[in-house]
Amino acid sequence: MVFAVRTRHFQGKPCVYFTYLQTRKGLPLDAVLDKSVEGHYIVHQTIERTRDSFQMHAAAQQNEKDAQTVPSPVPGQVVLASPCATDGADVHALIAKCAPLDRNSMYANLLQCSDFQATCVTARRDGVLIGWVSGYVLPDDPNSYFLWQVAVDESARGEGLPKRMIVEVLSRTACADVRQLKTSITRNNQASWGLFSSVARHLKADMRDEVMFEKDKHFDGHHDTEHLVTIGPFDIKEV
Repeated sequence: MVFAVRTRHFQGKPCVYFTYLQTRKGLPLDAVLDKSVEGHYIVHQTIERTRDSFQMHAAAQQNEKDAQTVPSPVPGQVVLASPCATDGADVHALIAKCAPLDRNSMYANLLQCSDFQATCVTARRDGVLIGWVSGYVLPDDPNSYFLWQVAVDESARGEGLPKRMIVEVLSRTACADVRQLKTSITRNNQASWGLFSSVARHLKADMRDEVMFEKDKHFDGHHDTEHLVTIGPFDIKEV
C-alpha cells in the first residue's frame, strides 16, 4: 500500500498524516489513530518516532518484495550473503581445510553465523561454501571493524574472493560508521600480509601494525605472536 505522507501540527505537536488510508493494517502497532476530515488519519506521535516506524515497516515490505523477486544464481556464479545458523557446520569444515587458520569449536562458528551474521560473510558457488569472513564491530569503538578470519576454498583461490568479501561486509549497514579495519597476523603468514596490503591499497588507506598478543606472555609459548594490523581511515562509500 502506498501512503501520501504530509506533516501538520495537532494540539501544538508535529504529527504525520497518512493520506488516502483505507485500512489500519500495516501501520505501527503502537500508533494511536484518530479519523479527521477529508478521510485523513492523524498519528499522535512525534515526527521522529512515526517516521522511524513507518520506515521500518516500508523496509520490511521491500525486503519481502526483494526476497520474492531475487533471481536464482547463474550456475558457477559466486553468491555473497550473510550467514545463518545452518551455515555453521559448513564454515567449520571449510576452516579445517584452510591451514594455518585456527580451528574453533563448531559451537563458536554457529554463534558467529547467528549472533554476528550482520558482520560475517559466506560465499557459495552452486550451493557449496567456498569462502568465509568473520568479524565484528568493536563494542567500545563503532568506528572499527575487527576481522577475525578469512577462509577460501582451494578451488576458489586466485579469484580475488577475499577482497570481495571484505568490501561486502564493510559496505553493510552494520558497518556504516566503520572507518578502520583491524585484524591480527603472525609475522610468518605471508599470504595474509599480502592480502591486507592489497586491501589497504584498495581502500586508499594507510596500514600499520603493532604487537597485540605475545607468544610467551599471552599464548604461554603455544602460538606465535599476533600483530595487530590497522588499516584506515577510509570511507567505503568513496572506494
